[in-house]
Amino acid sequence: MDDFREIVKELHTPLYPDCKNYSRLTFIIELYLIKSRGKMSDVSFGETIHLLKKAFPDINIPDSFYETKKLIRALGCHYQNIDV
Repeated sequence: MDDFREIVKELHTPLYPDCKNYSRLTFIIELYLIKSRGKMSDVSFGETIHLLKKAFPDINIPDSFYETKKLIRALGCHYQNIDV
């Protein structure tokens, strides 16, 4: 139940002060979709996060790929690699 409350909280947390287009959660999900579609490595994704945080100090996103992955997993959207 705590995971659900955290997700609802993330959904209502603004990406930056006065942001009306994205919540923290919707931005993270879209950024993660770009990572998946573009086959971006975990390291590149982490570097992108660090660049965004440097360029936009008020942006409210996780500090690392690991933190992003934890949030995505809380949504129940984890995956399993199948070696074929």
